[in-house]
Amino acid sequence: MENIVISDRYEDADFVYRKLFDYNISKVGPLAVGPLKKKESMKTILVCSETGTPLGGMVYEQKSPEELYVAYFWLPESLRGHGMGVKIVDILKKEAVRLHCRKVSLYTSSFQAPGFYPKMGFRLTKQEPTPNYPAYTDSYFEWNPEDGNGN
Repeated sequence: MENIVISDRYEDADFVYRKLFDYNISKVGPLAVGPLKKKESMKTILVCSETGTPLGGMVYEQKSPEELYVAYFWLPESLRGHGMGVKIVDILKKEAVRLHCRKVSLYTSSFQAPGFYPKMGFRLTKQEPTPNYPAYTDSYFEWNPEDGNGN
């Protein structure tokens, strides 16, 4: 059974960041990726094994008093399609409400999971070609607590 925790440790955010970029590289080829910049406002909703080993998660930050921004979200194939992503997004939404944020924003590329977010109540706000990768599209989404849970 996996455990889910909210962490403010840089190492946990860096784990998710590195795993996501490994995944992205496997889909689009080489990317110039620097180290994750440490930010005090960064938090990670971390999925861990029973022994505490990180398995995946979501990195977010409070961009302003009114906005949470999802920077990175990655789960291993073994945790996809079994409701773990839904659990993580539900935790994020509860955090947004707890912090009195008026929106949660994120973007995802067409080779990632753009179909997941509308199912979770996020609305598409913009689409544009992925910079340097014209075969792909970036989709920008927002969720507002006033819209309800959405799932």
